[in-house]
Amino acid sequence: MNQHDRSNLKFLLAAEPETIRDWAGKMGADDIVYAQELLLQHADDLRERSREILVEAEMARLDNTYGIARDYLAKFTL
Repeated sequence: MNQHDRSNLKFLLAAEPETIRDWAGKMGADDIVYAQELLLQHADDLRERSREILVEAEMARLDNTYGIARDYLAKFTL
């Protein structure tokens, strides 16, 4: 996604519903399809980021669990 696409996406995400209706009424079918593609790509990007956050959270949880176990077992090692 280039800067032009990001600017268009920002407009689509920030615009009031009435603004979007006015915009859609003035645009051709190709522009509407382009907007839909931008929104679908953004949704995919958000899902991917969500998966990354879940993995990071699980890794942090496991690291914390490992640390607790390591600290506990350290009491029994020489």
